[in-house]
Amino acid sequence: MIIRQIYTIIYIIIITLRPKDGGTKMKKALKAAFPVTIPVMVGYLSVGVAFGLLFQKSGYNFLWALLMSTIVYSGATQFIAINLLTSGTGLIEIALMNFFISIRHIFYGLSFIDKFKVMGKKKTYMIYMLIDDTYK
Repeated sequence: MIIRQIYTIIYIIIITLRPKDGGTKMKKALKAAFPVTIPVMVGYLSVGVAFGLLFQKSGYNFLWALLMSTIVYSGATQFIAINLLTSGTGLIEIALMNFFISIRHIFYGLSFIDKFKVMGKKKTYMIYMLIDDTYK
């Protein structure tokens, strides 16, 4: 989840600034944005470490935790998935649980539809990358 948050912040900065002046605007934007993102990043790092330790303690390799943190959208789902995977729950049940936990993201995306219309192909990506912290 931390990886996705960092990619989202960088992507938003890139598409809004698009450096045409040799990158000085981009450097200024990154310099201004980084200190503001530190509290969110620290929060995600602590939750990410807790998830990784718990996942590894459950008998999975740390690489699976890294993969899961990269591709699973919901941090809550990651923690729930540990119990579901160790108890032998099927992938269909896990997918359904993930859907019901993450359904709120559909409403986040719908509330930004008008703002994202002008983004063309980027609209789908922006809706996909919208998370709790970027919505607030």
